[in-house]
Amino acid sequence: MYLSEYASISSIVREALPFEVLATVGGVIAGIILSGIRQTKLLNKPKSRSLE
Repeated sequence: MYLSEYASISSIVREALPFEVLATVGGVIAGIILSGIRQTKLLNKPKSRSLE
């Protein structure tokens, strides 16, 4: 009984973990990209003004 419960739990964890990892990694990457875009926009505005 215990082994079958453990097996079902471990299989659920194995199926769920990749999705959770992908979700967290995707969220981190999206956050980095968004912050990078915001930083480049903020940096490009003064640079373009100073160059002009």
